[in-house]
Amino acid sequence: MRRSQCQPWCAQPTAQGGGRHRAPDLPGFGQTPVLEGDGGLGAFADWLDDVVGEVVGEEPFAVLGNSIAGVLVRELVVRRPDQVSGLALLAPVVDPDALRRLQDDYALPGPLPEERSGTYEGPTLIVTGRQDNKVGYRDQLALAEHFPRLTLAMLDRAGHNVHLDQEGAVRGMVQNWAQDAARGR
Repeated sequence: MRRSQCQPWCAQPTAQGGGRHRAPDLPGFGQTPVLEGDGGLGAFADWLDDVVGEVVGEEPFAVLGNSIAGVLVRELVVRRPDQVSGLALLAPVVDPDALRRLQDDYALPGPLPEERSGTYEGPTLIVTGRQDNKVGYRDQLALAEHFPRLTLAMLDRAGHNVHLDQEGAVRGMVQNWAQDAARGR
């Protein structure tokens, strides 16, 4: 999700709860420059971890990732487990086969984040579109065992851009999740 798509409604929960809201575009999107080098998913994960370090330091934070960024924010849970107060995923890429369907070089080195971290105990939201022809909806069901506080929604009449296809429903779920995350674990 680009910052411009998130801005109108992602900031609302933080404004109500007093938290800060940041929505960086990934490298090569919006006004964020392209990464130097190969620009594979591992480099994106390092970039995002650096951004989080610069913006929030050691403070707790909640994170939302859409599509390929779903892998990146799950990686943040592994790298910063004591800081992530909530995790939201919109049409997330889950498995290596889905990654290969998107593009061959979009894979993190080693096992998937959940295979390295076990369970994440914070409030978690996954929203997927029933008609998503990019990453589907079945893969997301497999994540349930890793997230004991998971709210999982599969929305009809929604594809890979579930946040655009069912904007009102997704907005409400993200706002509820953000309020949960603001209360902490």
